[in-house]
Amino acid sequence: MVKCKKCKSENIVKNGKVRDKQRYLCKDCRYNFVEGDARTNEKIKAKKAMCVLQYGQGKASFNMLAKIYDTWPSLVYRWVKEAAEQLPEPEIEEDTKEIEFDEMWHYTGQKSKLLLIKAVDRATHQTIAWVIGSRNIKTFKRLYEKLKHLKDCIFILIIGMRFPQFFQPKGMLLEKHIHI
Repeated sequence: MVKCKKCKSENIVKNGKVRDKQRYLCKDCRYNFVEGDARTNEKIKAKKAMCVLQYGQGKASFNMLAKIYDTWPSLVYRWVKEAAEQLPEPEIEEDTKEIEFDEMWHYTGQKSKLLLIKAVDRATHQTIAWVIGSRNIKTFKRLYEKLKHLKDCIFILIIGMRFPQFFQPKGMLLEKHIHI
């Protein structure tokens, strides 16, 4: 039985042909797809793996990787996003003492941008939680929900972030820090 490539549902119907292959439509998520896409080969898989690896290490932007591997920034973004969705949520150590919040803007088009807010353990320099969204308190609360179980932890905001008032009612310690 054919399954949807996006949501893994079996609730699909035939939806014409493309490149002499049967196209399917998922009735649950409305995704069109072709089973067994022959456009992927070993060279493309290697490019994808290198882009995900280099982006994950923080060594390159979507645009830079697209130039290096002769592809499109939107494709690099999609590869990274697909890889990130397959990762499990990281386990946060209970003995974490200092967490620094930082925001990263990614420009995905002429006027569209994407905000990633990440929480970094200052002792290990590892990203322990992150969210993607708009620059508002709702997005920041989604990140905080992942960390609120930590006791006696200092939360550090980079100057420029707008959310110090969020910590004050909770009795959390707050230190402003200039990132050099």
